[in-house]
Amino acid sequence: MVGPRKLEKDKTFVPAERGRLFSKGNAVAYANDRREDDNQLARVVPGREGGFHVYVGGERDGKMERSIDTGPKELPPPRTMGGSQYRKGVQEALNRMNDPPKAKQTELAERYRRLRIYSFIVACVHLAAGIFMIALANSDFTIGITSTFSAGPPGCAEASIDPCERVVVKNYDVILAYWVAGFSLLSAFFHFLTVSPWFFESYVNNLERGRNPYRWVEYSLSSTLMILIIMLVAGVSNLAALIAAGFANASMILFGWLSEIMNPPERDRTDLTAFWFGCIAGFGAWAALYGALFINLGQLGVPLDAIPVFVWVIIATQFALFNIFALNHYLQFKGIFVKDYLQGERNYITLSLIAKSLLAWSLYVNTLIL
Repeated sequence: MVGPRKLEKDKTFVPAERGRLFSKGNAVAYANDRREDDNQLARVVPGREGGFHVYVGGERDGKMERSIDTGPKELPPPRTMGGSQYRKGVQEALNRMNDPPKAKQTELAERYRRLRIYSFIVACVHLAAGIFMIALANSDFTIGITSTFSAGPPGCAEASIDPCERVVVKNYDVILAYWVAGFSLLSAFFHFLTVSPWFFESYVNNLERGRNPYRWVEYSLSSTLMILIIMLVAGVSNLAALIAAGFANASMILFGWLSEIMNPPERDRTDLTAFWFGCIAGFGAWAALYGALFINLGQLGVPLDAIPVFVWVIIATQFALFNIFALNHYLQFKGIFVKDYLQGERNYITLSLIAKSLLAWSLYVNTLIL
């Protein structure tokens, strides 16, 4: 924010420190300092992303006039720091005021250390599963991705006179074993990345700000691959439907990322608008899956038990787990059962391991070793 701003009648305020964003505690302390030391008017105003601006104005009303005294008087001690150096010292003092106690810092460091070890172990499990799937699975088991195309003007396939031919094109043959290995290896890569010496500090800094972009990038790839595999196994193999469902799922994940950006730890209120938009986007992929299954089976007169039991189990369990991810996100930001962001992060890691392991081994046992 730049330029003057009218906050009170007949009082002109301008942003302090070039419009810098403060945390709430730092903003209040800085404003009090300007009032007490500089005798200025100061106001704390909410800014973007949960931060706060400090606006300062002219001198406060009722400032005492200096009396004229010809007698001897004691001079105040000289200020030993210059203007910029003085402000730097004030800011360091404010930072120390907001630093957690040493015991709390030690406890927090221990929690990060345990989270790093846990994430490394989970990365090893994902890596082992991915390598195992590639090495021992049946790579001859494929599922075709198809498209329906009418070679003519719109509606010509249904025309009663001179109808055109409706062609079913097989676009790709998917080697399912490699796709199943893919989401496990993606998870392993991102877990190893965040615990590595080069990225762990960035990972911790983001967690302290109440966000984890590494998780959302990984989920946008791995969970999208998972939903596409589930659709293929359930018989939904149309190329256009798979592309649409994939982007709907990726949008759901990115809305989760946006929800974290909108709700930093120092927020005054929780805004779940992005979360609810993500739920709508994510529901689209599952609506396409269930809709295609039930509508097609109904129109063909095929009973539901024509679909293998393990397929129904995969669809039901993965749908439940996907929704538990959303529930963890909701509880985390509402502060219900999930006490803080670190606990929520650990829950995400555990849920990811469970969901991916169940899907991988369910497919391996029922299809990939036949």
